[in-house]
Amino acid sequence: MKLFFGKSDESKLEMLRNLPRFTPGKVKIYNWKLKYLDAPSLGSSIDVLVCKKWNDFMSDNNKPVILDCGANVGVSVLNYKKQYPNAKIIAFEADPNIVPVLHTNLDKNNAKDVQVINSAVWIKNEMVDFFCEGADGGRILDSAVPSNSRYKINAVDICEYINQPIDLIKMDIEGAEYDVVHHMLGKMSLVKNMVIECHMYIDEMSKFALLLSDLAESGFFVSVNTYGKWIDLLHKTSNVDKASKNGGLQFDQYALVAAWR
Repeated sequence: MKLFFGKSDESKLEMLRNLPRFTPGKVKIYNWKLKYLDAPSLGSSIDVLVCKKWNDFMSDNNKPVILDCGANVGVSVLNYKKQYPNAKIIAFEADPNIVPVLHTNLDKNNAKDVQVINSAVWIKNEMVDFFCEGADGGRILDSAVPSNSRYKINAVDICEYINQPIDLIKMDIEGAEYDVVHHMLGKMSLVKNMVIECHMYIDEMSKFALLLSDLAESGFFVSVNTYGKWIDLLHKTSNVDKASKNGGLQFDQYALVAAWR
């Protein structure tokens, strides 16, 4: 387990980014005591969520209701609790190996009132095939995608948790966002803000287009932001057959979609 003492938060963040992948450890950073399973993914989360504030929002009350879909080890949850201590947060994390770390981080950082749901966010209640990546890339799998890290896990219907005004839905669910957002159409009037990390294969852009259309037709203002490498006609991704590309487990492109009323 790696420990960091006597260094600035910025130095600790840089060290996390450069540690070996999939090596457990713990760190005190930005006044949080955090356990992790993968240092680089923790460093990336802190950079995006805490330093760059890409998932922040402005609540119109001091007790916002937040659904954190894809909470991972809890950086996003703790960041929202830091801004809104009285927030009511439901944190969904599908990976059974990550959930104990999430619970530890919430308990150690005075966020015991957060409700944790150890299930994948989905369009219905059922058991699904799930890829446990070991860091922040776990996802629901198509039955055709080969994987040695496939597990059966529980999935829950997101709409069952949208029965009151929701101030924010933060969604980082590794490709399931397209089905889930479309499924939410009948409940969208209860949602004030959304921030969605979109995971795309370049030959399946119609899913992304439908997501944007669903948000616009639900009355949201929508912005699309690059999340990762810039892609244009001079910087194209390789159109490799997904069957031979890491078993179809690596996305070609990422975008951060913000939606508000």
